[in-house]
Parts: sequence; structure tokens; C-alpha cells
Amino acid sequence: MSTEDQPQPSTLVGNWVHVIEKGEIEGQGKIVSMPAPGTYMVQLYDWLAGEPNCLRLVPLSEMSDWRFYDTSELMADTFNLRLDNKPQADAFTQRIRRKYQDKNP
Repeated sequence: MSTEDQPQPSTLVGNWVHVIEKGEIEGQGKIVSMPAPGTYMVQLYDWLAGEPNCLRLVPLSEMSDWRFYDTSELMADTFNLRLDNKPQADAFTQRIRRKYQDKNP
């Protein structure tokens, strides 16, 4: 892992995240900067392709339920462990596919 990929001490910059809304994983991304105290720039990634798809400014107060990881590998491993729970995986996978199809007809 290069130095620029490592999380910076005492800040969230460099951490990989699962965006949690209403108890469900709704997105994945990386915190790339802190342009103002308490506000972070988050690079979000497409679920299926894994490619960057947008940047979003997010106040720290909206991240209270998010899951934070030091590396993209840890984030992916956690997601894959979740998929091992078959009933949840099927519903989750279907929801992600519907979202993707709605955005990319």
C-alpha cells in the first residue's frame, strides 16, 4: 500500500467506507479529503464495475452509521462475508442490481 493510500492519523481521510442508510449498505467509497473542519469529500464507487462514479461532500454528522476500513481489501472482505449469509445476500444483490438498472437503462 502506498503512503497516499494509507489513512492519515487523527482524520478519516484515506479510509474506505461502506455508506450505511437505514441499516443497509447503500454505497462504497473512499474519503479523499477534508475541505473544511467536519466536512469530508467522499469518492463513491459503482457497485458492479467498482469504478469511481461521483464525489460527494458529507458532514461528519451524516457518517455516524458508516463502516470505516483501512484498506479497500478489508472493505471488500467485509462485504463478501456479508454475502455468505445467503438470504440477506439475495435481497441485497437484487436491490443493487435494480438500482444499477434504474440508473443505466
